[in-house]
Amino acid sequence: MQPASTPVPSTSPLPACPGAWQANAAQLALALHGPVRARLDELGVISVEGADAVSFLQGQLTNDTAGLAPERVQFSGYCTAKGRLLAVFEQWRDGATILLQLPTDLVATVAKRLSMFVLRAKVQLGDASAQWRTMG
Repeated sequence: MQPASTPVPSTSPLPACPGAWQANAAQLALALHGPVRARLDELGVISVEGADAVSFLQGQLTNDTAGLAPERVQFSGYCTAKGRLLAVFEQWRDGATILLQLPTDLVATVAKRLSMFVLRAKVQLGDASAQWRTMG
C-alpha cells in the first residue's frame, strides 16, 4: 500500500521546495509528464473601490488605469515620488472595483502606503485575497 501523498523526488525536473508540494502517486505522475494547474497562494489581492478609484490610481501607478478595459489585465508598478519602484503587479477591473494582484507579503505594505495618499478621495482600499484565488 502506497502512502496517501508522496513528496516530489530529488530527481524531479520540478524545482526543489522541501515540504511545500505533496501529491499522491497518480498526481505526481501527471505532474511529471504534462501540464498541471495549482493554486498560487503566494499571491494576494488589493481591492480599490469608490467613486474616485480610477482617478486615484491614475495618479499613483505607472500604467494607464483610466484606459483599463474590463476584459483586460495589465502589468503596472507603484513607485515613490522619486521614482523608486516599490511593487509590480497585475491590475484588472471587476465591475467598479479595481484589483491589484501582488505577492502576499507586500499586500499590507502597499495597501498602507496607498492609503496614506487617499486624503479626501472617495476610495476604499482592502485586502481581497480571501475572495480571489490565483491558479497557475
